[in-house]
Amino acid sequence: MGPLKGYKARISIPLQQFTKQRLVKEDGTEAVGDGSTTVFYTQFFPVTDSSGNTTNDTSNITVYDEDDNVLTVSDLDGATGKITLSSAPASGTKLYCTYYTKTDPVAYCTGEDETYDHNVDVVHQLASEDPFLVSGPRTITITFTRAIADHLFIKNITCASEENPFRIKIEEYSGGPALVCDVVSASFDARRGVNDLVEGTLTLQAKFVSRG
Repeated sequence: MGPLKGYKARISIPLQQFTKQRLVKEDGTEAVGDGSTTVFYTQFFPVTDSSGNTTNDTSNITVYDEDDNVLTVSDLDGATGKITLSSAPASGTKLYCTYYTKTDPVAYCTGEDETYDHNVDVVHQLASEDPFLVSGPRTITITFTRAIADHLFIKNITCASEENPFRIKIEEYSGGPALVCDVVSASFDARRGVNDLVEGTLTLQAKFVSRG
């Protein structure tokens, strides 16, 4: 998507691999075999190869049942994460998959605010890229105002959870090191939509990964 005039920050999805993540139904709820359904979806999309290119090659995704048996994927629509299995899993079977995803800038915003846990300011010790705050993962609340985002990105990021974090990279227009974090929850207060874009306030709870 093209940049927003006067934007302060942009969000992209760096290449990341999800390992044995639950498959979902089209409505985003966890998928369980029923003995007849063969079409399922990855929780996040697009599905890419290990270089970050969107792909329909079924060799780039592996689907398992709860006993770690590999199931045959007969078709893959990488852009939407739609998977077709060659045969329907038995009723009650939990389904998992391993795959890569990556997306270039998917959101721009004119305002960004970061609040770290323990109510401490970001302090860089001796020019370290990692803010010297507290031991262990740092929790960040990030609020983007007037965020213009791809609706698919909003659908993806609002599915993030502690069990299935979603990694994003935030780059500021003014330069400086990018912020990489794992989103564990997100909400989007939409105000309007134009074509495949939506505008609103995006609020994230995330774990700090790196800056740089």
